[in-house]
Order: sequence, then C-alpha cells, then structure tokens
Amino acid sequence: MDIITAYLNTMFSPYPATPRMVEAREELRTMMEDKYTELLATGRSENEAVGQVITEFGNLEEIAPVLGISTEIFPGSNPSVGVQQNTGPTQGHAHENEAEPAYPVLTLDEAQAYADALKKTQPILTASVVLFVLAPILVASMPQIAVFFNPSLNEDFLHKISIILLLFVVILGVVPLVGRGTRLSRFEYIDKGNFTLGRETYDWAQALNREHETRRSRALMVAVGLWILSALPVISLSFIADAYPEKEDALISFGVAGTLVLVAIGLTVFLPTNWAYSASEKIFERASSFGHPQSDDSDPLVSTVAAGFFPLLAAVYLGWSFLFDGWSVSWIVWPFGAIIFGAFAAARGAWRSSKKNRSR
Repeated sequence: MDIITAYLNTMFSPYPATPRMVEAREELRTMMEDKYTELLATGRSENEAVGQVITEFGNLEEIAPVLGISTEIFPGSNPSVGVQQNTGPTQGHAHENEAEPAYPVLTLDEAQAYADALKKTQPILTASVVLFVLAPILVASMPQIAVFFNPSLNEDFLHKISIILLLFVVILGVVPLVGRGTRLSRFEYIDKGNFTLGRETYDWAQALNREHETRRSRALMVAVGLWILSALPVISLSFIADAYPEKEDALISFGVAGTLVLVAIGLTVFLPTNWAYSASEKIFERASSFGHPQSDDSDPLVSTVAAGFFPLLAAVYLGWSFLFDGWSVSWIVWPFGAIIFGAFAAARGAWRSSKKNRSR
C-alpha cells in the first residue's frame, strides 16, 4: 500500500495542488485502495495487486476524464485531443516516439519480478560478503589468539590449519553467490540496460525507492558509524601492546579480529536494506531513457586495471605471508590496495566527467 501512495504522489507531483486536483487525488486514492483490497481478497499477492492497480490507474492522462481533471491536465487544449497526443511518456518526445525503440519496453511485471528477485536473494549476498570479510580472521588472528589462551599449541601448525579453513569459508561464500547469479541471470538484460523505460515503470521504480529510502538511509548511517569505529580495536590494542611486548602479536590479532567484526556488523546492518535502491538505480541509470538508448558509461581502463590489480594484490599477500611468515601483518595489503584502487577509480571518473562536460 505504501508503494501505491508513493506512486500516487509521483503522479500528481508535476501539477499544482489546486483544490480540484487535491480532491481528484483523494478520489483516485480511494479507487486504487478499493481495487488493491479486492485483488488481495481474490488471492493475489501484494506485488501482483500493486502491479495490477498501477496498470489500471497509473496513467493520469487516460483517467483524467473519469476524475474530471482533463482541463487541469491539458490546459488550453481540447481534452480529448490531449489524451491522444500524450499517450507517450512526454509531449516533447512525441516525434521521437514514432520511431521504433532500440530495445523492448520493460514492463511493470518484469520490473517487479526483478525487484522481487533482488529482495529474495539479498540475504545470500549479505551472508557471502560477511563471510569474505570475516575469513581473514582465520589466518590473521586465530592462531595467535589460540596460542594466547594455550601456549602449548604449535602456532605454525595452526597457521596451516587456518589456511585450509579459510579455503572452506571462501567456498561457503562463493557457491551461494554462483547460485544467486544463476537465479538473476534471466534479468541480465536489465543489468546491461538493454530495455526501453516507459513512464509507468519509471514512476513505479521511483515510488519503490521512496518507500524504502528512509530505512536504507538509517541503516547506512549506522553502518558508516561502525566502519569508522572499526579502527578503534587495532589502535587501542596497539597502545596496550606497548605495555606488554611479550603479548604484542596476540593483542594486535585481537584488534584485527575486532576491526573485521565491526566491518561485518556494519555490512549486516546495511546490505539487507539496499535491494530496493539497487533495483531502482538499475532502472534509472542503466536503462534507455523513455525509448532512447543510453550509452555504456563503463570505463574500459578501470576494468582493465582491476583485472590485473587484484590478482597482483593477492600474489603480494600470499608471497609476503608464505615467504616471510607475515601472516600477522600481511592482511594490511587488502585495505591499502582497496584505498589505492578506489582513489584511482574516483580520479579517473572525475576526469572523464570533466571531459564530458567540456565537450557539451
């Protein structure tokens, strides 16, 4: 029902809030709510009911004569003519819409199915990402922590065991992601932007994003706070380690584990709330703009650098760890590598945007 309300707000937002338009808005709300309740009573799911309601009542230009607001919708023109002339997304593109779109129109049912698939598979993505974040604890911290509590344990043996466990954890994270990718593969054309965006689907995506944006924003604020605080365990235990040099490795390991746990908690808070934003952004950013294909804005240079940079980073990590027995500190290459690559990608993106703006 919240999506219907948000969709209704989007429909009337371009028009002035005159008494007649406010009255018509409430009339349409009642019609949509009655239809929604009727569909639920017949056994339709919430998504199906919302889709059917938007399909029947989602075009304000078509329903304007029923509501008696044709004059407000088409000022200074014959209402009947106006309805015929505005069957496309906008008047300004009427002559462009006569041409056949480059891609098929993304229907409302397809968009809802895509959003529903993202919502259902979001727990898989969250669990896998959290596993990947926590996995380094097995190698970077667990052996030292185990020896701290039981000095008789063989630390070298524990390192070897931790590597084996790390591989199993990676498998536990990768396999579900592969399954998720298979489930989403039928929506590959949406990910690639190979569709034409219609007004109805656009308005629905906007309403979906508005409905979930508050919850997502709150989760993001909590997550960012946790990510900022994640530096505290390493920093604080480093100071404590100065007073107990014989326990330095174990204390630093505790700090590393604490840092990764806080990062993982932040991801657990944020990622489950991000599915609606992901779905709507795919439709907004990667879609054709009401029948006009959007050019691929991906940067081949960034993709090429990423293809070689991260395998090189993995080689540095493994070489440092195995050849120089640096398991307790070699993990640092990952955050530093991410910062370096992120800075490069951001600088490259800013340069491309500046170049594009100058060429306009």
